[in-house]
Amino acid sequence: MDILIDGLLMGISFLAGAKQGILLTIALTLELLSLGLATLVALRSNGSTSGKSIMMILGLACLSFLGATVGGTVLAGLTGGVKAPDGPWITSLFFKDITPEAIPFFLVGFASAFLCSLVVIHFFLKLIQKVKLIPFALYRIVLSILIYFIVFG
Repeated sequence: MDILIDGLLMGISFLAGAKQGILLTIALTLELLSLGLATLVALRSNGSTSGKSIMMILGLACLSFLGATVGGTVLAGLTGGVKAPDGPWITSLFFKDITPEAIPFFLVGFASAFLCSLVVIHFFLKLIQKVKLIPFALYRIVLSILIYFIVFG
């Protein structure tokens, strides 16, 4: 889901301008590179074949492409244009405040995201081998029914 939303942001950022779109695409590409490498290492360390590993990474990349396509084509048809509000989060989204002094912070963020996703993916792949997904599926079904009755009941 995160990758799909990242792709949607890429498509929207090109509507705000070419410079903003390119900068955001570069940043999200670096994020997806670290996520893809961590996923690949975790899959390979758990005995996944190279074909399955490549298909998983390809699927993750397709989610980003799908989000960018939806963000760029669907939202481009809005009439009157879209003015982005001036706020701290939108300013940082369009990289107006990035200085050379901030680059080490981004590098640390990318490295920590890679290491964290490597550990988490490795842990969950080991967990899935031990625990079957039927209890998790039943839990999700019961929880969704409960939320439905709370919200619409």
